[in-house]
Amino acid sequence: MDINERIDVLSRKLLEIEKRVDLKIKESEKKLEKMENEKKIREILLVSIIYLKILEETKKNFRILRLKILILYILIAILYIINIIILVKVIT
Repeated sequence: MDINERIDVLSRKLLEIEKRVDLKIKESEKKLEKMENEKKIREILLVSIIYLKILEETKKNFRILRLKILILYILIAILYIINIIILVKVIT
């Protein structure tokens, strides 16, 4: 074998190695991208769960607030009736 043939053989081998390395790099990039996507999905799920918990707490707090407002209206009505009774007694 002369030097040119050896250089050609080595060049082909080097090219094959480069192709394999490129394939490995692409596979690694795909795996990394998949892992990143899975991480993003987990983060989105976590944020969604937190959001739902906050919504449930807000709903519960609004129910309590609505009940307190109803009680306040009832107390105002009772005070109004007491005022009317007192006014009627004072007038007569």
